[in-house]
Amino acid sequence: MTHHPSDELLVAYASGAVPDGVELVIACHLERCPLCRAEVAAAEAVGGVMLDEAPAVPLSVDFDALLARVVVAPPAPARPPPAPDPVFPAPLVRRLSTTMSAPFVGVSGLPWRFVVPGARRVSLPVGPGPRATLWLFGGGFRPPRHTHPGDELTLVLSGGYRDRHGAFGPGDVEERAAEDAHEQRMDDEGCVALIVDEGPIVPTTWFGRLLARFASG
Repeated sequence: MTHHPSDELLVAYASGAVPDGVELVIACHLERCPLCRAEVAAAEAVGGVMLDEAPAVPLSVDFDALLARVVVAPPAPARPPPAPDPVFPAPLVRRLSTTMSAPFVGVSGLPWRFVVPGARRVSLPVGPGPRATLWLFGGGFRPPRHTHPGDELTLVLSGGYRDRHGAFGPGDVEERAAEDAHEQRMDDEGCVALIVDEGPIVPTTWFGRLLARFASG
């Protein structure tokens, strides 16, 4: 892989200051990128040193009384870890396994929703903040040129695409700022991607607006 999250985004992830959907994208990238794992580990180590050197603040809390009120629940039955998947990293498999009504069986078993010819999607439940969507694009598919009302973060899971920033393959991450007009061409084998964004696409061409109306109908 040749495209990685920015240093600013990795530091924010290490400090726990990113929304749920962004955290999922970074966690999936880290599983397959030792370079970024090392950078996150270094950021976490720096944060730990800063915390250790911070002046102690006395707390007016009676911990003995507080612990006496804690009710310890019996441990939940252990669930077997999901089997490794060739497309989806473990953090994404765990998310899918806990949110789907049926057992996770890979790409073919997801409840893909038709959007337009050549594009299907599955919305993922995430916490407050940007939405997260899995996309399945057919070979050679070209989304119409568009922007977004907010920032966009894309993680390629299989296959790939090209745009004006280069070629993106499995594990690569692309960050786009709000109002950055862009278009991609999917590789011949197609592309599966996890995209986190802050709103629906805003087509910049008449054909794109027509497709968007068709997709929402």
